[in-house]
Amino acid sequence: MRHWLVVPLFCSALLSQGLWQQRTPVNKPSPRSHPAMAYDTATQRVYLFSGNEQGTTSQPDLWQWDGTNWQSLTWGGVLGRRLACFCSDGAGGLLLFGGLTGSGGSQTFLGDTNRLVQGQWSYLPGPNPPARAYAAMVATSQGVILFGGIAGPSPYGTLVNDTWLWNGSWTQLALAASPPPRYLHAMAFDAARNVVVMFGGTLQGATQPTAETWELNGATWTLRPSAHVPPRRESHTMHYLPHLQKTVLLGGTMFSSAYASVTETWSWNGVDWTQEGGPGSAPERSRVGAAYDAARSIFVMFGGQGPSWPLLDDTFEYADMPASVTAFGVGCPGPTATVPALAGVPNEPPRLGTTARFRLTNLPTTLTVAMFVLGTSDSIDPGPPAYALPFDLAPLGWPGCQQLVANESAALVATVSGQGDHTIAIPPTFSLLSFTFFAQALVFYVPTGVAVSNALRAVVGT
Repeated sequence: MRHWLVVPLFCSALLSQGLWQQRTPVNKPSPRSHPAMAYDTATQRVYLFSGNEQGTTSQPDLWQWDGTNWQSLTWGGVLGRRLACFCSDGAGGLLLFGGLTGSGGSQTFLGDTNRLVQGQWSYLPGPNPPARAYAAMVATSQGVILFGGIAGPSPYGTLVNDTWLWNGSWTQLALAASPPPRYLHAMAFDAARNVVVMFGGTLQGATQPTAETWELNGATWTLRPSAHVPPRRESHTMHYLPHLQKTVLLGGTMFSSAYASVTETWSWNGVDWTQEGGPGSAPERSRVGAAYDAARSIFVMFGGQGPSWPLLDDTFEYADMPASVTAFGVGCPGPTATVPALAGVPNEPPRLGTTARFRLTNLPTTLTVAMFVLGTSDSIDPGPPAYALPFDLAPLGWPGCQQLVANESAALVATVSGQGDHTIAIPPTFSLLSFTFFAQALVFYVPTGVAVSNALRAVVGT
């Protein structure tokens, strides 16, 4: 049986503050703006449909993102479009409504409702809301909510401010109050507070978007002023992060008639907006396709337009996952009758793209050698042979001491300062988000004596 063997430590490939990462898939959709994107809870995949491709009028293609690569699927006969609404329907499928086809004076507003289940489309007969594009739609606990946009007739349409609910069929809601008509706004559903949050968009006759925040509680829309407000914008995206109970606002442009992209990330907690990461912390994008991958707790963004007008085909992901270090278990004293204490160093938790630091204290100011042990379990040491944890170390001559974590890697640190640190470099690899590992320390006193620390549970975040 292996106990507390010294093994060189190699920590590689590991990210509360948000972090963006550009992905480089082998396959990907062609450059486009305003594609429809949504996350399917049944398949745990993000789907992308159609959009406005360079020099074309919305090719009807369907793609699936698995977190690593894009896969082209059979598109299924649904008419290609841009500026459509697409989201989960809360019943194991995705709902697609409306959009726009054609260009200039020959563009047509669409008013059809289609459902995508397991990659297969089905047409849902009406009655439907009036044909429209530039609207926003989001899944809620009561059904799918659709608000605003530009409604037909073709070719240019009229701004509207009607609110519709889909829960198997469409119903226009009679509300006590509604926001002014707008288009290119964004919405998210705050599940903790059971409200729809809406921000921005452009109002009738305006040359600049608004910076209004509205919430829908099911009976009425309410304007929500706050101490801090994101810059006005349109063509942005919003998504609710359930593990943090906040709504995140990403991207967009500040003008309807000229390109001025926004590069901040903001979050709304129901009371106030908070800027996250400062200017330049987000890709310079608007008119993107976007969806929140709930299985991985990651926001996915594709295409759109950057600092110049040409359409893009890049894939970005955004994660906001808290990193943590938690102490558990008890150690045993050495010859000085003091128990070594192991803890995370403040402001240096295991975040992607940073260095995490663990600190061992309660050591004498004479020479001691600490062995920091790391593993991926606090219940089983893989051996060989494997054995259960905690493991009593009394048979090794250390009564009252326990091995609390798996010994899968270790590093030695000699010190005369009364404390010793161990650092771990964690590269920015999204696949390691929420990865949990464990640490403990064994202390050798010179010339003789042994003590064991408490243990730590560490979770990788951003």
